[in-house]
Amino acid sequence: MLGLLYMSPPPETRSRQGSSFNIVDIRIVRSAFARIQLGGSDRGDVMSKNSGPLLRVLAIDDERDVADSTAALLRCFGVDVRAVYDGLTALAVISEFKPHLALIDLCMPGTDGFETARRIRNLPEGGSLVLAAVTAWGHAEARQRAREAGFDYHLIKPLPVEDFEELLALAHRAL
Repeated sequence: MLGLLYMSPPPETRSRQGSSFNIVDIRIVRSAFARIQLGGSDRGDVMSKNSGPLLRVLAIDDERDVADSTAALLRCFGVDVRAVYDGLTALAVISEFKPHLALIDLCMPGTDGFETARRIRNLPEGGSLVLAAVTAWGHAEARQRAREAGFDYHLIKPLPVEDFEELLALAHRAL
């Protein structure tokens, strides 16, 4: 079993009474990572460093924990990833980072995901960039607005690892 070990003493044990250790099972990440490393599936092979240019992904979400954990997961796939926390920063980063795929939350304060996608599409780099809305909004109106804003995909949170694999494979094939 692959797990993440961290120390988290409960309040009642913090006064020199010992430590409490928790093991969090992250087997799902291990299985996805194993397929990539061992070449056990076509999707995993697509992500390997030997199959061409390294895929660059921009994760855009105002919830820092979501953006950062998405970036951490994508690094397990061997992806070059950057996390940003608002649409305006994303627009500034795109010309320098030149991502192949942008994962964009729709519900962000200020410049929301819809407006961010519209503005990305107007950038010189924006025409070939694969845009995926990654959102809790699954209703028909949100899907329609996403399509109109220029998104290629509309995915509902939380995403299974397999959906990330498939999306990365599609973006990699578009290189």
